[in-house]
Amino acid sequence: LGLCVGGLLCSLLVYGVMQERVMAEPYGPPGREEYFPSSVFLVFANRVVTCALAFAALLWRGEAATPTAPLPAYLGVSLSNVVSTTCQYEALKYLSFPVATLGKSAKMIPVLVWHRACSTRKQHGPRDYAVALAVTCGTAVFV
Repeated sequence: LGLCVGGLLCSLLVYGVMQERVMAEPYGPPGREEYFPSSVFLVFANRVVTCALAFAALLWRGEAATPTAPLPAYLGVSLSNVVSTTCQYEALKYLSFPVATLGKSAKMIPVLVWHRACSTRKQHGPRDYAVALAVTCGTAVFV
């Protein structure tokens, strides 16, 4: 478990540093520096590599590569993920990675409130709100 947690934290740290470096640091010779122009391309490249690695992992483990749910069921999640990732890259042009991460962690509270207003199936209790608040406050300490 410790190895898995350490691997996850290290990979997320490297991912964050690389995201900020790509979007916030200029490229090119002095006097003609440019910033990376296309967040959409980065999201596309990220998704292509992710799909290839996931497919290779499925083959390696001998698991089926066919979806279990109908493809339209993935549409909303996929679109919202692509839009949010594109916005995240765009935000890195103006914010540091820790500030952008604080914004992402702070979204848990409004998501819980929105879910409570819209869902009749599962309601979140005070413990869920306390955890969301603790994560947001904990992230704010690092900013």
